[in-house]
Amino acid sequence: MVRWPVGPEMDPRLNITTVGLALFHILSYVMGNGVNMPTPTKVEGIDGETVILPSRFKSNVTKLIALTWTKAAGHLGRSREPVFMYAPPSANLSLGRLKGRAQLTDNGSLQINPVSLDDEGIYILTTLLDEVGQEETYVELEIHVPPKVTLSQPSRLKLLWNSNLTLNCSIEKAKPEVAAIQWAHDGVDINSSATYTRKDSITGALLLFNGLKKEDSGTYTCRADHVVQQASDTVELEVLYPATIVNISGDQIVHVSETATLWCMAEGNPDPNITWFRMGDDQSSAMALSEARGNGVNLVLRNPQQNDSGEYACMAGNGVGPDDSKFVKFTVREPQRIQDPPFEIPQHFLMIAAGAGGGVLFVFLVFVAALACRGRSKKRVPSNCQLVTINPPLHSSRGSKDIMALKELGSSITSCNPAVTRPERRDGN
Repeated sequence: MVRWPVGPEMDPRLNITTVGLALFHILSYVMGNGVNMPTPTKVEGIDGETVILPSRFKSNVTKLIALTWTKAAGHLGRSREPVFMYAPPSANLSLGRLKGRAQLTDNGSLQINPVSLDDEGIYILTTLLDEVGQEETYVELEIHVPPKVTLSQPSRLKLLWNSNLTLNCSIEKAKPEVAAIQWAHDGVDINSSATYTRKDSITGALLLFNGLKKEDSGTYTCRADHVVQQASDTVELEVLYPATIVNISGDQIVHVSETATLWCMAEGNPDPNITWFRMGDDQSSAMALSEARGNGVNLVLRNPQQNDSGEYACMAGNGVGPDDSKFVKFTVREPQRIQDPPFEIPQHFLMIAAGAGGGVLFVFLVFVAALACRGRSKKRVPSNCQLVTINPPLHSSRGSKDIMALKELGSSITSCNPAVTRPERRDGN
């Protein structure tokens, strides 16, 4: 590998004659042969970074008289602009457009730092060798420029809901042109829809909002895809929307002194003020009972009485659009009194009792009938009544029939014929 002396710019006290002869030789060659340019080696560089133009020099460095780098200029490269020259033993000189930005590396390669778009073109390495003559190497430098992406809006936006918005993304200085432009919302790519309308071109892109909604809040990114690297710009969008009650307790019925809680939840941007009201009898007068700022508020009713019954309203507002309100009916009742259940006699017990009662009554009537018959027998009054034995009822289901039988029996006893037929006395009896 050939090592080239790398050092400061050429000292003016060095051998200027050698340098002048080399330049004269090179320029004389170019004027006669510059049109016939061979196919160059292609090198790509990025604007603002470092690039190296390679050299194919492989001869003995001791035979080197001069080495120069020139840039083809003019129509069809008929002229050349010297940009760097080296003459042994230590003459290093950057010239023209590359003054102060170029230096030699191994094997005579030319390093440019930083490179710019104006440096793009064809470069020729010319070496003047003792006993060999002149050799040339051609290098084509192509500069790529990353895109610069800019959103015309400020980095933070606050807009009212239902308003229209157009985000304008411009693409500048891209070389070659960008491959694609993409919009993203919170990192998710978006396309034209009912919410968004996209209009893209090679120099920029538009994103149109057809009526902002609360869901449109977030970070929007315009991204340009390029062969060198991606470039992007972002904007933070905050949509202001009115307060809306999203959840509320239902109607409640409680007893006197029983604690109750009414709750109300709302959302909005900015955060809404939420207030509970006790509505008046005319529905126009109301008394504020509880108020809070945020997403929800509870109204706790302790030791309520019957006069606390009525309609309660939750109202939410944040100054954006109309307030939202919902109503709850609250009822307080007297506590229920606990009463003993009525005494019920089991049916089978009633059946047994009925049977037993019928039997007692039967015995009593028989006893009365027996006394009546006995009394009459003491008076020696003959009677045609007969003593009948009746068994008491065995089943309560027959109690009513037995009672009827006893009634008939009583009537038959009292209706016995008192008349007595005396037999005729016979003699001797």
